[in-house]
Amino acid sequence: MNIYKYLSYSDFIKSFLESKKGTFPKWTQKKLARLSGIQESYFSNVLKSKASLNQDQIFRVAGVMNLDSEATDYLLLLGDLQDCSDHLRREHLLKKVEEFKKKNLKSEVKLGAQAPAESTDFYVKYYSDPYIKVIHVALAISKYRKTPKLLVDALDIPIHRVEKALAILEEIGVLEINKEGVEIKKKGFHLPEDHPLIWSHQTLLRQLSITHTANQKPTNKYSFSVTLSCERKTKDIIKNKLLEALKEIQGDVKDAKSEEVYQLNIDLFPWLK
Repeated sequence: MNIYKYLSYSDFIKSFLESKKGTFPKWTQKKLARLSGIQESYFSNVLKSKASLNQDQIFRVAGVMNLDSEATDYLLLLGDLQDCSDHLRREHLLKKVEEFKKKNLKSEVKLGAQAPAESTDFYVKYYSDPYIKVIHVALAISKYRKTPKLLVDALDIPIHRVEKALAILEEIGVLEINKEGVEIKKKGFHLPEDHPLIWSHQTLLRQLSITHTANQKPTNKYSFSVTLSCERKTKDIIKNKLLEALKEIQGDVKDAKSEEVYQLNIDLFPWLK
């Protein structure tokens, strides 16, 4: 099992346990939690992406799994990456992840092994900075495609962030920059619900949204929140209705002319453990 194929330490741990089932049936999730000094229920939530391990806990888990020093460092790096909320530091960590991958997956490439989807840096680079996604969507508006530098004032960000975002988007094939401006090559993709990058990306995007919303005029924004009590079945009904509403919105947006960029965030979660 090659740990360097993974971008999530919890996914690697789950795969590790799955690989032990046939040969070592006593190697269970409970055993790994107990030997690592972690509460079993908490460890279960970690593997369900509902909680996270700190660096000390990840180090102990790596020791119990008998990982070598380099693999342990990589697992610790994945933990750091998952909890990182600063986009500049996140980019630094992502570069270190790619260095590990290039070094340790090189032998598999030479042998002709097919690299998994996670081995490409497309999603890693696209979702490393929330402004990259915002700028990509903004380029659907013709005036920004013709003159991308207008986004500096429109988003109130330094020009180097716009230039860097454009460079990344061109590097991963999302757009092409020519003498006439920008030509969009790819659009309409999103992270799968279980992707290891989704939690950190959504956290960064929400933090950016809060800051941006605070600077908006009341007439330019609509905010709504509600705290309610119901049974789990009703919560699932609410979730399904929200998903249906989003499908309708998607159809409306598809036929709409691009004139502005809007942000819509929806959270549905339990307050009680």
